[in-house]
Amino acid sequence: MRTGSVVYHGGIAELRERAPEQGHRISTDDDARALALSTAHPGLDVSAHPDGGLIAVGAQPDVDAYVRALVADGVALRGLELSEAPLESLFFMLTESAPGGVPADLAHPVTGASS
Repeated sequence: MRTGSVVYHGGIAELRERAPEQGHRISTDDDARALALSTAHPGLDVSAHPDGGLIAVGAQPDVDAYVRALVADGVALRGLELSEAPLESLFFMLTESAPGGVPADLAHPVTGASS
């Protein structure tokens, strides 16, 4: 519920499937080179983080392959941490206000609930 409206009705398994991919903050000795190497990993969205380092968003196996490729190419890995857990992201998607109420990626008819 958000502002008196049901924004999602369904099982936890379906809700978890809708959770966004995990984001990982990556720090290296050469972020520009690491960013350039990310083009060989189409399953990831890698971008510069405003506070330095990179953010890689994608499935865990894709992140793992990217990190292995960085190290194999001689890029020193200085840090790797989750930037936001998927369920935490999903919670914010459900509870933050959005124009029109319901987040677009969760907007579907609610069945089995009355207003």
